[in-house]
Amino acid sequence: MRLSALFVLLASAAGSVMAHMEMIDPFPILSPANPAVSWEVKNYNMMAPLTWSGDDLPYPCKGYLMTAPAKVGLLSESRHNQADRQERISQKTWPAGSSQSVTLGPNGATHRGGSCQLSLSYDYGRTWQVILSIMGGCPTDTHRMDFVLPSEAPSGEAVFSWSWFNHQGNREMYQNCAIITVTGGGDGLSPADYPPPFVANAGVNKCSTVEGVDPVFPNPGKNVRFG
Repeated sequence: MRLSALFVLLASAAGSVMAHMEMIDPFPILSPANPAVSWEVKNYNMMAPLTWSGDDLPYPCKGYLMTAPAKVGLLSESRHNQADRQERISQKTWPAGSSQSVTLGPNGATHRGGSCQLSLSYDYGRTWQVILSIMGGCPTDTHRMDFVLPSEAPSGEAVFSWSWFNHQGNREMYQNCAIITVTGGGDGLSPADYPPPFVANAGVNKCSTVEGVDPVFPNPGKNVRFG
């Protein structure tokens, strides 16, 4: 192999790796960074995108909201139960209407940004509602997103999702999910103001994004930012 060809190959591989990103605060379900999760059930695929096949790391939440045996594969039955318990531990308590933030890991790369969405599910991932859409320039080099939890969000346990469509690199969808608790909540999120999130590149529909273009979500919801 000529040196120039080898350089192109290595650069391409490096770019693919650099595109990976993960949420670290709040801790995603079964995060290896979470000291409350035992080593037997920590999952080290937090930076990986959702899989096209939908088998290994499917939408939503890489499959971590499924029943424990389907989630942790060949682990013993006792470890299934352990994973099932630990995935449901709430990581944050957020008052409705309060200012909050999401932090992404320092070892990832923004890969020229892209578009992100923050969403909530109150039925363990069966349905979702977008609370913030950021179109373009997401994530920033600070790896942090500030937002306001809607005052309409009802009280109770919810699944919080960060999803990302990268500007450059393979056509992928990234998503991490964390369990949170909402307090002081309102009467509920209106579907008109808080629609389902955009899903593409995940093998669950025919939608895909275009490399080099920041996705403009067709139904971004009430709260929108442009990067």
